[in-house]
Amino acid sequence: MSAGKRAMVADHVAALMTLLGSEVILIACRRGTKKPVGKWNQVDRTHMTDPKYLAKLNNVNIGVVLGWRSGGLCTLDIDSDEALQDFLEENKPICQTLITRGNRGGNIWWKVPGSAPKLTPLKVDEKHWGEWRGDGAQTLIYGQHPSGVQYQILRRVSPMEIEFNEIRFPKGMTPTLLLDHVQPGSVTERQSSTETSERSENTEQSEQTERIEPTDEYRSGSGVCGASFSMLSFEDVLKLTVPTEPHQNHHLLFRLARWVKTFEEHEKRTVTAGELRTIFKAWVVPARDFLRKELGTDDYWLEFVEAYQRARFGLGVDPIQIAWEQAMQKPPPEAAEQFEEPGLKMLVSLCRELSLLSGGGQFFLASRTVQRVLGLNDHVRAARWLSGLCRLRILEIVEEGGPKTMRATRYLYLPKA
Repeated sequence: MSAGKRAMVADHVAALMTLLGSEVILIACRRGTKKPVGKWNQVDRTHMTDPKYLAKLNNVNIGVVLGWRSGGLCTLDIDSDEALQDFLEENKPICQTLITRGNRGGNIWWKVPGSAPKLTPLKVDEKHWGEWRGDGAQTLIYGQHPSGVQYQILRRVSPMEIEFNEIRFPKGMTPTLLLDHVQPGSVTERQSSTETSERSENTEQSEQTERIEPTDEYRSGSGVCGASFSMLSFEDVLKLTVPTEPHQNHHLLFRLARWVKTFEEHEKRTVTAGELRTIFKAWVVPARDFLRKELGTDDYWLEFVEAYQRARFGLGVDPIQIAWEQAMQKPPPEAAEQFEEPGLKMLVSLCRELSLLSGGGQFFLASRTVQRVLGLNDHVRAARWLSGLCRLRILEIVEEGGPKTMRATRYLYLPKA
């Protein structure tokens, strides 16, 4: 789009196009609703260079078409603040990405270039939890939510590019999301598939537009799961960690560093300094077009070394699970002897092991994670236990968590391990 034509586009529309990438398709929805205006399944990328079409996005709610039509954009809609916080804690490396919010919870945005499920409602322990949105869905990003609040951007960065099987979903979630093994059809076949608008947060049903009844496979997101990202060869990992657009280098270098940790675990040895340098050189050559002009190759080499030293776990490794297994194998620390409740003793042991795994430093821990690991009836009791450990100077809060910070609370274990 020429500078003159772009000047005719409202600032917020131009900003969204920049934020979401050159392949994005935006659609108009009625103000204060999630209902698209017109036949949104007929909108394509040519509309995004048409000033008359873009002018129609002023003074309305704006939705983002998801899936292949917008270059692989997908969102994970999580319904509650607590569930969002837990998910972000379990998926830190891939959650440094765009996050938006309507009335509660939030949408986590990614660009998934490979296979990913289509629109799929999600439950945890038979209770509605959220929704995966890919082909056949759209997500509101601007305007007024039906509750009356304005849509917000909680983390304003471009969607991170990931592989779907990097995502760690909660235990007990149904349906189990697997990747479609059927190859994508032609453009004509794709355009005739189901087109369903964004789900209302007040019900488990979807608001639907131009809908054709989906198949059972569509509803469940069933298919055959691809190979684990952590088990990929170095050549395949390079393909998934070399940037394809600006502002991706930091998280992709960290992802590559985590793969090195996975390789070390598999080979039962530490890579040499020469091997680490060779890995970096293999990455930096194809990444040159997207390196920041003010930084040199050595700057990125130092960043990669730092990422390697910070990455304590390989891809797919759950530090909570490791800490729990270690806590089960050791006697409780002296700080736990004052308690009679076995669960409290184990919580102190878990915190000690998390501290040791972090190098004797700080660690993140959510009350819902404690509830899950200890098998408590509710997270309120878990939160009360964590608060009590702080009052007894077993733990110290370094950074308060919650929906505003988009993180779990960060603690420091005070007794000598």
